Amino acid sequence: MITLKALELFGFKSFADRTRFEFPEGITVVVGPNGSGKSNVVDAIKWVLGEQSVRNLRGKASTDVIFAGSAARKALNAAEVSLIFDNTTRELPVESDEVRIMRRVYRSGESEYLVNDGISRLRDIREILSGTGAATDSYSVIEQGRVDALLVASGKERRAVFEEAAGITKFRTRRAEAIRRLDRTEQNRQRLADIVGEVASRLDTVKKQAGRARRWKRMTERLQALRFAAASADLVGVNTVLEEVSLSIKEAQQRSEAARAEKISAEMEIQSLEEQQKEIDPKLTAIQEDLAADRENVAAMEARREALRVRCVDVEEEFASAVSSVRTTEVQLQSTYQAIDVIQADCSSASADLQHVEGELRQQEKAIVGSREDAQSAQRRLSELRNTKERQSLDHQKFEAVVIQRKGEAKAALDAVERSQNELDKSWALVHRLEESAASLEGTVDVLGQRRVELQSRHDQLDVEQQSATQKVEQAWQNLAERQGRLESLRDRQKLLEDLITSHEGVSEATRQVLDRFADDIPGLCGLPADLIVANSQWAGLVDIAVGVLGQRLVVERLSDMLDWYERWQNSSSAQGLASTSGRVGFLAVDKLPEPPSLNLLEIFGEGETGVVGRLDDLVSDEFEESSTGEQHPALDSIYEYGPEQLHKKAALQNDGTDVSDLLKRRLLGRVWIVESINVARRVIERMPPGLVFLDRAGSWLSSDGGFEAGASGAGAGLVSRHSELRTVKIDQQTVLVAVRDAKLELQNCQKKLEDLREEQKRLVAKQHELAESIASSRGEQQRFQREMLVARSQVDKQQQSLHEAESQAVEAADAVRSAASESGKLSAEISRTDKTLGEVESNLESLGQSHEQVLERIEEFRDQLSICRERVAGLEATIIAKQADKTRQEAELATAVSKEKAVKERVSRIELDLLVAGDRYAEACLLAERSARLVSTLVSQRMAIRSAEKKATNVLDGARETLQDCSSISHAADLKKETAMHQRTRVLERLHDDYGIDPVADLPRPAEADSEGNAIEVPEDREELDGTIEETRRKLGTVGSVNLEALAESEALAERLAGLESQLVDVTDAKHSVEKLIDRIDEESRRLLGETIEKVRAEFSVLFERLFGGGQADIILDPEIDLLETTVEIMARPPGKEPRNISLLSGGEKTMTCVALLLAIFQSRPSPFCVLDEVDAALDEANVDRFVGVLRDFLSSTQFIVVTHSKKTMATATTLYGVTMEESGVSKRVAVQFESNSSSVQPKAA
Repeated sequence: MITLKALELFGFKSFADRTRFEFPEGITVVVGPNGSGKSNVVDAIKWVLGEQSVRNLRGKASTDVIFAGSAARKALNAAEVSLIFDNTTRELPVESDEVRIMRRVYRSGESEYLVNDGISRLRDIREILSGTGAATDSYSVIEQGRVDALLVASGKERRAVFEEAAGITKFRTRRAEAIRRLDRTEQNRQRLADIVGEVASRLDTVKKQAGRARRWKRMTERLQALRFAAASADLVGVNTVLEEVSLSIKEAQQRSEAARAEKISAEMEIQSLEEQQKEIDPKLTAIQEDLAADRENVAAMEARREALRVRCVDVEEEFASAVSSVRTTEVQLQSTYQAIDVIQADCSSASADLQHVEGELRQQEKAIVGSREDAQSAQRRLSELRNTKERQSLDHQKFEAVVIQRKGEAKAALDAVERSQNELDKSWALVHRLEESAASLEGTVDVLGQRRVELQSRHDQLDVEQQSATQKVEQAWQNLAERQGRLESLRDRQKLLEDLITSHEGVSEATRQVLDRFADDIPGLCGLPADLIVANSQWAGLVDIAVGVLGQRLVVERLSDMLDWYERWQNSSSAQGLASTSGRVGFLAVDKLPEPPSLNLLEIFGEGETGVVGRLDDLVSDEFEESSTGEQHPALDSIYEYGPEQLHKKAALQNDGTDVSDLLKRRLLGRVWIVESINVARRVIERMPPGLVFLDRAGSWLSSDGGFEAGASGAGAGLVSRHSELRTVKIDQQTVLVAVRDAKLELQNCQKKLEDLREEQKRLVAKQHELAESIASSRGEQQRFQREMLVARSQVDKQQQSLHEAESQAVEAADAVRSAASESGKLSAEISRTDKTLGEVESNLESLGQSHEQVLERIEEFRDQLSICRERVAGLEATIIAKQADKTRQEAELATAVSKEKAVKERVSRIELDLLVAGDRYAEACLLAERSARLVSTLVSQRMAIRSAEKKATNVLDGARETLQDCSSISHAADLKKETAMHQRTRVLERLHDDYGIDPVADLPRPAEADSEGNAIEVPEDREELDGTIEETRRKLGTVGSVNLEALAESEALAERLAGLESQLVDVTDAKHSVEKLIDRIDEESRRLLGETIEKVRAEFSVLFERLFGGGQADIILDPEIDLLETTVEIMARPPGKEPRNISLLSGGEKTMTCVALLLAIFQSRPSPFCVLDEVDAALDEANVDRFVGVLRDFLSSTQFIVVTHSKKTMATATTLYGVTMEESGVSKRVAVQFESNSSSVQPKAA
């Protein structure tokens, strides 16, 4: 819902100074002594909304609203008032969150309206506010005397309030516009008829000239095609020769390149082989010496292995004896284990038998309990079945009675069907007689009707064309207005942004002073970070947050140069003055900014992580590169022209050639990573290096150093965002400029087409009137027969409906009989099933008794078996204890034998290890000797292979040299042949260039197969015949004479224009009918909305009246004999204890309360954003004031109230309280007021 935020006055009546009233939600009360200017606040609201009556503004002339001066002040030359609305919900048709409506008048009499600082019209403002309840003549402003005026006004005047509440005021405006459009349409139609006659006359003359031009053009095109064919034939031979020569040259070049590569390869191979030969000889000598030494080492290792084998045999015999002793002890221990296992198995078996017997005993005890429960359940089931059988018998008797009743209803329905069929046959006979009478008149009307259909078809066609043309004109006007408005808005926004950037708005005063006064003195100064970092609107806000306070610092290339300058400057008078008046200024040296850490955050998060957007400097750079690779927009050339004294250094390079802006961007933003939410960063923040920052799209950031910040970034756009927005605005402005030019051209074309349709429609309408009179007399009789036939057919339809209803009732009755019989059969089957189940339950109850006795006998048997099993288990447990003692003794003997075995085994292992080491050394010596032998053999083979390869390479080199000489001779001969063919080709193309302007360098166009009119051009295949045809065509072309080639284009243009004019004439007629239909639709929709609104207000009015008066009745009365859009609205009221009377007979308080009830009822049906009440409670006593205020509170959720009052009770309900006083004579001033509840007065306090 839109809300009223504030009212600003300057120079309006007694408000000489600029005054602002804020209107928060709730009730705002304005108080003050008489004559202080309270009501001027109400006048200001009415005036800015478009009040034109000077008398309603309590003046004599339109300039009376301008401050006229006082004893101490001069008169002002202008007055202005602004209303500011909150439009975040976009209920007002303006694309901005805040809508400022301003009205300004000058003492010279000139006046203007503005919407969001853009020039507008009163009509536009009324269109914006129409339907909201905030228009000038609406119910939102009730001032002194307006209460009585509203209640005693005429019925039609009172209806206007309801029309505003229904939102049909804009429909009324559109209806008036539609009528004016209808008048313009008729004028356009008459002008079109005159133009069509002139164009048709000119077209006949031009057509004759165009015929001769077409004949000349056909012959010229035929000659051109024949010459192209001849030239193509000449060039075929030349191209064939060129292709053969090119192929020969290409093959020679390929062979030459291959031979040259082969020659180079052979020379390199020979050189390489010689170098390899030199490397192999010294290696071979050294390896032969190593082979002799390796063979001596093999013999020594063999002797060491033999000695270790003898020692190993002795120790193995001792180990075999120890192993035999261990095996004997293990056999004895195993026997003991087996005996214990057998006894334990017997004991387990006995325990299992014991558990089995105990389980069987418990089951039998449970079974005896379950049998008792089953018997009880069976007894209950038996009782239920007997009761069910009794109910089913009663239901069966009822359904037998229903079947008899349904059969009677079915018979009555069949009788009704028969009666309806007889009546239908009689009606059909009457219809056939009427159809025969109507058919006899059809022949008379057919001839006239066919002619009328033809005329109407053409008329409809003209209407459609004219309606389309009119809509296009209107749409063109609308498009032009919208685009011009958009252009002005962009220009204003551009100027504002350029002013903000040029004046360094948002930068500290000290920084501005340095930029303005010392920019040229500071070495390496590049401006602010916002001047160097370019980002689009998507990232600009995040860049501002990432830069933070550093955005206020001045960027320099090198810290040392800046410090040198500062040492010279700090003691100057200008530096002292700046420090004392403007504060501190910061600098940011690019060369001292640390490089960001080189890490891939995407790899740390994982390839599947979708919450990481990227590093901020990469995102900004990618966006800039993408925009720069496309077509450069003209607006981009001037984006940064507003600050040459700063931005001329943006492209400055450091000594190493690095762009300062890129370096600043990487070092300043390279530590900032953009994520979808802070939760994504929390998962890896502990593993991140110091100084890394995660920033989400909402502006919250988390630092690896432990910092966190969330919430809105503050009021106003940042410096980078401001640059980004200016860049976008300039691009949009260039686009809109092109759109405005296109819209103007489109409008001119549409208006021209509309003029051409009017004259034709005028002639067509006259013919239609003549034909209509001829048809009217013939159709009179025919329509009488048709009316009678319609009445007869209506009777037939009713009788057919009656027949269908009777048949449907008969079918339903038959279905009911079948359904009742089916239900009766089902109940009989259920009774039989119940009897069978009853017998089964009685038999089951008897068997349960027998089973109970058998279970008791088995319980006694299981108790005897339980005692026997317990005695057996006790004996087996004693035997197990004795065997356990034997096992312990045998395990001790086994441990002693195993210890001895282990000691011997360790000695065997040591000897075997020595033997393995000796074997390894022997194998290693053998391996070295064998490897040396292989190397000697390999090197000898390599030396022989190198000598053989060197011989082959020499032969290849000689062959390549011979091939190069042959290729050179072939290429020279082919070049001569190619030059001759190219000369022939050039002569053919130059002739075509001289005659037809064909580019000699370009390919020859293909001969046309048909001329421009689609006639086939035959080209002889024989060359002699082709040359003869060319000469004959040239001769005929010379006999044509003078030709006006422009007649062709003019003929087509005139024909097209004539068709367009005739189409426009049809469109004008269509537009007329379309406008008439539009007026009917507007009236219909207005009636519907107004009727619904009046009914809603009537219901709410009655309820609110009864609440305000504590009883009584009130109603809204309309005149039923008058159209709803022209009717009168009367109000009847009956306060408690009184008779119904006209509102003019009510007392002052009763009138006020009735008016309040009516207005709030309107608000209930269509809330207004605000309501102004100017001393409407003056006639109310304290009790009525309480009820009045109580009702106002109920509407605070949908409406703001601005109340001008003297009542203390009304003041006490205010959420905001303003006072208006005249501390200076003749000058009103707003003061803040505090209402003291313990005092009888209001104490004003200056704001």
